[in-house]
Amino acid sequence: MNDITTSDVVLQALEAVFNDGMDVALLSAGDLGAAWGPTDSGATCGLASGTACDPLVGAVATASLAGMTIVLPAGKDGGSGSNTINTPGDYASAITVGSTTKVHILASTLTTATGDRLQARLGDGPQPSGPVSVPLYSVSSIDATEHGCLGYPAGALSGKIALIAVGQCAFAIKVLNAQAAGAAAVVSFNPSDGAGLFPPTGLSDIAIPSALVSYASGAFLKTYLAAHPGAVVTLDPGTAEAIPATADTVSSFSSRGPNDLYSASRYIGVDGTSFAAALAAGGAALVRQADPGYSSGQIKSALTHTAASGITDFDANGDPFRARSIAVGGGKLNVGSAVASTLTMVPATVSFLAVNSMMLADGVLATRSVVITNTGSTSATLQLTVQQRDPDGKASVSVNPATLPLTAGQSASVTLTLSGQPLPGIYEGRIAIAGGAVPVQIP
Repeated sequence: MNDITTSDVVLQALEAVFNDGMDVALLSAGDLGAAWGPTDSGATCGLASGTACDPLVGAVATASLAGMTIVLPAGKDGGSGSNTINTPGDYASAITVGSTTKVHILASTLTTATGDRLQARLGDGPQPSGPVSVPLYSVSSIDATEHGCLGYPAGALSGKIALIAVGQCAFAIKVLNAQAAGAAAVVSFNPSDGAGLFPPTGLSDIAIPSALVSYASGAFLKTYLAAHPGAVVTLDPGTAEAIPATADTVSSFSSRGPNDLYSASRYIGVDGTSFAAALAAGGAALVRQADPGYSSGQIKSALTHTAASGITDFDANGDPFRARSIAVGGGKLNVGSAVASTLTMVPATVSFLAVNSMMLADGVLATRSVVITNTGSTSATLQLTVQQRDPDGKASVSVNPATLPLTAGQSASVTLTLSGQPLPGIYEGRIAIAGGAVPVQIP
């Protein structure tokens, strides 16, 4: 089975599901290095007026406008910081999904001859069909760096599991070097105690299995080998629930899941926004089932505006803070509330973009409009409140009207206004709306 595809194949597939009359489509594809932005079209790239420069964006836009809801992963590049949403996920009408952690993690095991069981995450290379029992060998004996980036003498690791430190070069280089020296498998260990366990990636073209263990497990194994040189260990691909992790934090790993999801035990732990997007697509289908008349924009609203807050992110020093909208969008998917909600807001998010000196001179910087629809069977009186996360005494956001009565099926616009002269910085907040079947909020 191919582990990659091309844009022309994706376009054909998207057209096929549209022609088949699908209501919701999951498109687990994206590119950070796209040459064109989501709104670039026509003369910008030498095409006819109205033609999108990026064919994938054009296809997603056409399908969305025609009523098909499209769900996309945010991408795998969060470790590079802001402005890393992949295209076509940066197209405004798509539902773009990020990833958060959960408490339950499945891990394989590495067991010593004395019965010590250590948690290990297998990489996306070959998966062992059963337990592998061979001697464990610390490469520190032949590589002072322990990183395995420069290679080893021929046959130095013959028939052994190589114990290698993470860092300095890609997993693929480490494992290829170990494979060239005859290793049967590779076990890498984290460089610090705070680093989480994740499946090593980029290993689909390598012939031997590999796994990652924690920093503490790596230190234990080196001590164990010092007392038991040449000791046999067993790498077992069977999975069990690992020690509970911290839930509801923004995932820092690459969104690209394993290229091969085979596991001899029929269970495997995977990570990535491509998998998160599949869950959100299921949520979109349930909303469409509950409200067949919803547009794709209303389905996006139902998912976005009922999402739960409380997600944690980490700064450059590893300190936790409440995650910003640029990292988590609306928040954590809450399908029950999305189906129960009787309010939709289009567009799903509001941004005043970058503010420049010319806008400051006007006093009133910008206004944005949002159309709110009461999709319930009874009248509702809505209360709208601005919740400004980053206060600034020189600027503020207001919403008008703050009280909005809507009969069943009625739609009306509210206006958000940014006034004053804000200091340099990044600002965000939410518009909380009470009075519907469930509380909703616009990020």
